[in-house]
Order: sequence, then structure tokens, then C-alpha cells
Amino acid sequence: MRHILLAPLLLLAACGSGSSEPSKMAEVDGPCANVAPVLAARSDSEPFKSLRGDPRMLGDFPLEDSWDANFSAFDGSCRINAMRDFFGGESDMHMYTCELYAESGSFDKEARQAEAESIATNVTETLQECLGADWKMEEKTTSSDFEIYYKATFEPAEKQDSPFQFTADPVYVEMSYSPFMRGRGGASGWIVELQFQEQVAAAK
Repeated sequence: MRHILLAPLLLLAACGSGSSEPSKMAEVDGPCANVAPVLAARSDSEPFKSLRGDPRMLGDFPLEDSWDANFSAFDGSCRINAMRDFFGGESDMHMYTCELYAESGSFDKEARQAEAESIATNVTETLQECLGADWKMEEKTTSSDFEIYYKATFEPAEKQDSPFQFTADPVYVEMSYSPFMRGRGGASGWIVELQFQEQVAAAK
């Protein structure tokens, strides 16, 4: 097993694209079936709308602009969120997020690390294969917030002019380990997360 924190990954050929229509999701076979429906859904009338399932709940109340996903990439626990009037009201941010691995605490740290790295490696390589040469990848291997950290960010190889002051990371895979609680009550331990983002002009 290659060590994800030490070895760069090779860019592979593209797998093609799919459709955001749920009835056509199965048209792409193999590993790219985890990627194509989400890529296609970025161009929905409201990004990722076709992948929305039931609203996420807080007790008996639905959370605003938050849904369980009706498609789970890489068998993750996936959700869709929207942040309206983002960055001073200039844009809306839409996110498809999957928690691919989560093991709280520091018990059996080395074994958990191997599991987390295996998942992060597999997902990163699949994204490289399916996004192809039209996308570029940048890796980051340190963070002041985490004892162990890895992030692979993907963006179009040809940089496009953005009308926004702040732009999102279109696609990323992030693996992190902390022996301490994260933020406001977040668990310690290992987390591997996949996120697709799409930023559009704020609805008027």
C-alpha cells in the first residue's frame, strides 16, 4: 500500500461523464459511477437539486437548506447543503458532502490510520481517473489544526475568470486525525470526507 502522505499519485485517463437524472445514474459503470452523477448534478438548475432526498431533521423540525442525499458516492453518509448569500451576499454555495470514514477516539491508532489512508487513496485515485486531464490536483499534507492531515483538491486545469471575490474548492478529499475534540463538540479520531462544491450568483 502506498503511503498517501508521502507519495504523489499519477494522473490517469478520463472515464467520461453522466447525467444528473436519477433514472440515468446507472449508465456509467465501474468506479466512475461514484463520480459521474455528482459531477452532472453540479449543473442542475440549482446545483445538486436532483440528488436531494429527505430534509435533514433537528428533532421534529427540518433544517433549512439541508437534505440527505438520494445518491451515496463511495457508500458514504452523504448530504446536501446550501449556504445562501455567501460572502457578503454575492453568491450561493451548494455542497454535496460524504463522510467516508469516521472512527472516534485514539484507540488502535495505527490500524485506524491504515483504514483511513486506504479509503482516502482509493477515492483520490478514482477522482483522478474519472475527472481526467481536464482537472488538476493539488495536495496538502499538513495543518496546524490536526496531528495528521491530507487534502487533495481538484479544480479545472484551465482556470476560468470568476465573478466572485471568494471562490470555492470544486472537489476535495480530506483525511484528518486529531486526538482532541474538534470545534464545537466534534469527535476526536479519524475522519475522511469527500466534498463537491458549486458556487452560483445569489438568487435575487
